[in-house]
Amino acid sequence: MNRVVFSLILVFFLSSFCFSSSLDIDPVSNWTEYKTIEGVKIEYIFKECNSELVYNQTLVLFRFTNTTDKSLNVNWKLKIYRDGTCYNCNTLYRQESLKELHLNAGEVFVGDCSSKIDKRGYIFSHFNVKSPGMSDSILTDFEFLEFNVINL
Repeated sequence: MNRVVFSLILVFFLSSFCFSSSLDIDPVSNWTEYKTIEGVKIEYIFKECNSELVYNQTLVLFRFTNTTDKSLNVNWKLKIYRDGTCYNCNTLYRQESLKELHLNAGEVFVGDCSSKIDKRGYIFSHFNVKSPGMSDSILTDFEFLEFNVINL
């Protein structure tokens, strides 16, 4: 009997562990450095957005800072994980996945909540309040890939 109870508890624990969607990134409310690559400092912040165009959503906003005294072109792809699974791996290497940005010497580009038109500055994380039919999916990680810096 004890062996059966122990086995059931073990199965429950392991299945809970395997299906949990733990965050690999910290849901920070202050700008946090992701990394600096060839003079471009990348930072992120989780922001609850309730503007006229972006309502009831949490976005991860990005801030790119050119720390050099030269103009730079940067381009990258962003690998996105939702609920612990790669969300965009099937489309990651399409041309439309490539993001590009021009930064003058010392310039800072900051994503914001005012609009979701410029996709270079944010990633959708999750809905803050869900209505029936809305996705429960949540951003669990992201990774900048093929981040290239070109001196001009």
